[in-house]
Amino acid sequence: MLRLQEMKKQSTVDNHRREEAMNRIKELQDFVAGQCTDIHVFDESLVRKLIKSITVYVDKFTVEFKSGVSVNITE
Repeated sequence: MLRLQEMKKQSTVDNHRREEAMNRIKELQDFVAGQCTDIHVFDESLVRKLIKSITVYVDKFTVEFKSGVSVNITE
């Protein structure tokens, strides 16, 4: 019985996390959709809105978006 209660609690937590991630993705999609598609200069406010972190390695770098998506970029 305790095991089932713990599993139910974990499922609720997982669902909440998934919902939060989906909300962040939706918010970012709405933001991007409202932006001008032609970006010719660096836009710091756009970067701050979309990117959580950039990690630089010797042979690649990783961009982590606030939505939770990470992209590895290699040479």
